[in-house]
Amino acid sequence: MLDLFNSKFIFRVSDQVTAYKSALTLGEQEIIETQENLSYGSNTMRDGVNMNNVERKKLLVMPSEIMNLPDLTCYVKLAGNFPITKLTMQLQNLNTAFVWDINCSKNLS
Repeated sequence: MLDLFNSKFIFRVSDQVTAYKSALTLGEQEIIETQENLSYGSNTMRDGVNMNNVERKKLLVMPSEIMNLPDLTCYVKLAGNFPITKLTMQLQNLNTAFVWDINCSKNLS
């Protein structure tokens, strides 16, 4: 049901395989890093600097972050062009009229 509208709510998981698949679901980012290499020769004419760009892909959320989420906290991925969001919820106290009491269930038996 959560995937019906192409929205994902990813809560804490206990195993690494599921955490990795969940991290892949949240997406990756491409990073372009510039690497600089220096070379020194015996003559000053042989010294040189070499610069090149390296493209890497990195997960937006690491699997270890998903495995260590606190209670009532999840990552949310909504349909459309919206960023991944970390959501923390508050536990609400329900009115006692709507909570099934153990004592009431014993009286019915």
